[in-house]
Amino acid sequence: MSKLILCCGKIASGKTHFCSQVKNKKNYFVFNTDEWMIHFYGESPDCSVFHERLEKCTDLMYKIASDLLHKDINVVLDFGFWTAKERKKCLDYFEKMNPNSKRIILYFPIDDIKQRSHLDKRQKKMPEASFYFSDQKLLFFNEKFETPTEKELILIDDFAKILV
Repeated sequence: MSKLILCCGKIASGKTHFCSQVKNKKNYFVFNTDEWMIHFYGESPDCSVFHERLEKCTDLMYKIASDLLHKDINVVLDFGFWTAKERKKCLDYFEKMNPNSKRIILYFPIDDIKQRSHLDKRQKKMPEASFYFSDQKLLFFNEKFETPTEKELILIDDFAKILV
């Protein structure tokens, strides 16, 4: 049975770092929205255009991910999944398209101090496929994040059980 793993968490919570490790595992394919957005559109445009472009990218990623799941390839979505509505939309889509796959939400909790520290380290190197976040922009996005409910998720500490 193929697995669909949704990586849920705030900016700099460790989702992409985790995905870089999973990417090397046999039979796992990782989709990262930041990589696609930067590849196709460059640095972050204004919000109205950003969301329209993001939706186009995620729609295509969902279609490709669905095909991979049908071929028994596990898929990891490194999207953040900031709202309950976004998580539900994704889960509903894959429930319909891939009812036999296992759907898992992994939550990467992080406190504000650790988040700022991780982000500062990342922005000093500024890896490809990363957006720059000022303190103001980080606060704006943190206020938008909806912590998943216990019913929604499996905590990252339990992931070792999932990979098997």
